[in-house]
Amino acid sequence: MKKLVSLFLSLLLLLSLTGCGNSGPELPKIRAVTQNHSEETEEPDYWLVRPGKKPKHTEEFTPDKAAVYQVDCSQITASVVDGKVQNHIDRLRITDSQGAQFDDKTFETMAETVIKSIDHDIIQFTIIENSGYYFAFIKLNVNWSDPCDLYRYDSETNTLHKLAHWDNVDLVGIAVDDKTEQA
Repeated sequence: MKKLVSLFLSLLLLLSLTGCGNSGPELPKIRAVTQNHSEETEEPDYWLVRPGKKPKHTEEFTPDKAAVYQVDCSQITASVVDGKVQNHIDRLRITDSQGAQFDDKTFETMAETVIKSIDHDIIQFTIIENSGYYFAFIKLNVNWSDPCDLYRYDSETNTLHKLAHWDNVDLVGIAVDDKTEQA
């Protein structure tokens, strides 16, 4: 009997250490639409974005009417310090979809956090606000590739959470559903 109890407790410990059985925080169901530049197709790709996993193709959907802002990347300089790229903000300029300057403390803090966290030259930085969630879509200048990453920004903890990675795409739209996904 002691061996059975010991085996059961060992199994529970193993499951807790690997994250199995730990539900973690619930996130909304996040879907994204991208347009690939390297393929011949003109059709966009539809994705289910799952934290910690690769994006998964999903059925076509209509993106939300989210607020989209651009960070002026010409005001961000990259330099190599101790063999690692570091970004510096010369002047932070965020514009709305009409091109007007947009001043907001949350967005400024988010932009500063993203810029300082990324260790490559940023060539495009888009902020998306949707259903109370903040997202950053970042395109990097990395030699011969064009990596693109989607992050969720937590304004309460000032942290970034990488959601998805693609190569050579534009983010066309995003949808946030009330149904939740486990982190």
